Amino acid sequence: MPYSPDSTRAALLTNRLVPLDVAPMTAREFWQLVHHVDPAELLHVDAAAIAERTGADLDEARRLRTLLDAATALGFEQERLHDGGVSLVSALDDRFPAGLRERLGAACPPFLLVAGPIEWLDHPGL
Repeated sequence: MPYSPDSTRAALLTNRLVPLDVAPMTAREFWQLVHHVDPAELLHVDAAAIAERTGADLDEARRLRTLLDAATALGFEQERLHDGGVSLVSALDDRFPAGLRERLGAACPPFLLVAGPIEWLDHPGL
Protein backbone atom coordinates (compact mmCIF):
# COMPACT_ATOMS: atom_id res chain seq x y z
CA MET A 1 0.00 0.00 0.00
CA PRO A 2 1.47 3.36 -0.93
CA TYR A 3 1.65 5.89 1.87
CA SER A 4 1.28 9.60 1.36
CA PRO A 5 4.47 11.66 1.44
CA ASP A 6 3.15 13.39 4.57
CA SER A 7 2.65 10.06 6.36
CA THR A 8 6.14 8.98 5.44
CA ARG A 9 7.76 12.22 6.63
CA ALA A 10 5.83 12.19 9.91
CA ALA A 11 6.76 8.56 10.51
CA LEU A 12 10.42 9.16 9.67
CA LEU A 13 10.81 12.10 12.02
CA THR A 14 8.97 10.47 14.93
CA ASN A 15 10.01 6.91 14.11
CA ARG A 16 9.71 4.42 16.92
CA LEU A 17 9.11 1.54 14.51
CA VAL A 18 12.72 0.79 13.57
CA PRO A 19 15.77 1.16 15.83
CA LEU A 20 18.09 4.08 15.13
CA ASP A 21 21.10 5.62 16.84
CA VAL A 22 19.20 8.86 17.52
CA ALA A 23 16.06 9.64 19.47
CA PRO A 24 12.87 10.19 17.49
CA MET A 25 11.18 13.57 17.68
CA THR A 26 8.49 13.93 20.32
CA ALA A 27 5.03 15.04 19.25
CA ARG A 28 5.74 18.54 20.59
CA GLU A 29 9.04 18.76 18.69
CA PHE A 30 7.37 17.51 15.52
CA TRP A 31 4.56 20.10 15.67
CA GLN A 32 7.04 22.90 16.39
CA LEU A 33 9.00 21.85 13.31
CA VAL A 34 5.87 21.61 11.13
CA HIS A 35 4.81 25.11 12.17
CA HIS A 36 8.27 26.41 11.25
CA VAL A 37 9.02 24.52 8.00
CA ASP A 38 7.44 21.94 5.70
CA PRO A 39 9.29 18.67 6.42
CA ALA A 40 9.29 18.02 2.66
CA GLU A 41 11.90 20.78 2.36
CA LEU A 42 14.28 18.73 4.50
CA LEU A 43 14.19 15.42 2.65
CA HIS A 44 16.97 15.93 0.13
CA VAL A 45 19.27 18.41 1.86
CA ASP A 46 22.27 17.93 4.13
CA ALA A 47 22.47 18.68 7.85
CA ALA A 48 23.84 22.18 7.28
CA ALA A 49 20.85 23.07 5.10
CA ILE A 50 18.48 21.55 7.67
CA ALA A 51 20.07 23.73 10.36
CA GLU A 52 19.67 26.80 8.17
CA ARG A 53 16.02 26.09 7.32
CA THR A 54 14.93 25.11 10.82
CA GLY A 55 17.11 27.33 12.97
CA ALA A 56 18.36 24.22 14.79
CA ASP A 57 21.95 23.75 15.85
CA LEU A 58 24.09 21.39 13.78
CA ASP A 59 23.76 18.46 16.21
CA GLU A 60 19.96 18.68 16.06
CA ALA A 61 20.11 19.00 12.27
CA ARG A 62 22.23 15.83 12.11
CA ARG A 63 19.64 14.07 14.26
CA LEU A 64 16.89 15.10 11.82
CA ARG A 65 19.02 14.01 8.85
CA THR A 66 19.55 10.58 10.47
CA LEU A 67 15.82 10.21 11.10
CA LEU A 68 14.98 11.17 7.52
CA ASP A 69 17.60 8.74 6.17
CA ALA A 70 15.76 5.73 7.65
CA ALA A 71 13.28 5.59 4.75
CA THR A 72 14.30 2.13 3.51
CA ALA A 73 14.08 0.46 6.93
CA LEU A 74 10.81 2.24 7.67
CA GLY A 75 9.41 1.18 4.29
CA PHE A 76 10.08 -2.48 5.08
CA GLU A 77 8.41 -2.08 8.48
CA GLN A 78 5.38 -0.33 6.94
CA GLU A 79 5.05 -3.20 4.46
CA ARG A 80 5.23 -5.76 7.28
CA LEU A 81 2.56 -3.88 9.24
CA HIS A 82 0.36 -3.55 6.15
CA ASP A 83 0.60 -7.30 5.55
CA GLY A 84 -0.77 -7.70 9.08
CA GLY A 85 -3.71 -5.36 8.44
CA VAL A 86 -2.22 -2.27 10.07
CA SER A 87 -1.86 1.04 8.23
CA LEU A 88 -0.01 4.21 9.13
CA VAL A 89 -1.96 7.47 8.97
CA SER A 90 -0.26 10.82 9.51
CA ALA A 91 -1.84 13.72 11.36
CA LEU A 92 -0.99 15.70 8.21
CA ASP A 93 -3.24 13.45 6.08
CA ASP A 94 -6.88 14.16 5.30
CA ARG A 95 -7.84 10.70 6.65
CA PHE A 96 -6.54 11.50 10.15
CA PRO A 97 -9.39 12.04 12.65
CA ALA A 98 -9.82 15.82 12.81
CA GLY A 99 -11.45 15.67 16.24
CA LEU A 100 -8.46 13.86 17.69
CA ARG A 101 -6.06 16.41 16.21
CA GLU A 102 -8.16 19.30 17.59
CA ARG A 103 -8.51 17.81 21.08
CA LEU A 104 -4.84 16.97 21.51
CA GLY A 105 -3.24 20.00 19.84
CA ALA A 106 0.56 19.89 20.17
CA ALA A 107 0.29 16.57 22.02
CA CYS A 108 -1.39 14.93 19.02
CA PRO A 109 0.61 11.95 17.79
CA PRO A 110 2.19 12.70 14.40
CA PHE A 111 0.92 9.36 13.12
CA LEU A 112 -1.35 6.52 14.13
CA LEU A 113 -1.08 2.82 13.46
CA VAL A 114 -4.61 1.80 12.54
CA ALA A 115 -6.26 -1.60 12.29
CA GLY A 116 -9.89 -1.27 11.26
CA PRO A 117 -11.99 1.70 10.22
CA ILE A 118 -10.17 4.93 11.08
CA GLU A 119 -13.49 6.81 10.95
CA TRP A 120 -14.39 5.25 14.30
CA LEU A 121 -11.76 7.43 15.96
CA ASP A 122 -13.86 10.52 15.25
CA HIS A 123 -16.91 9.12 17.06
CA PRO A 124 -17.79 10.50 20.49
CA GLY A 125 -16.74 8.44 23.46
CA LEU A 126 -13.20 7.71 22.41
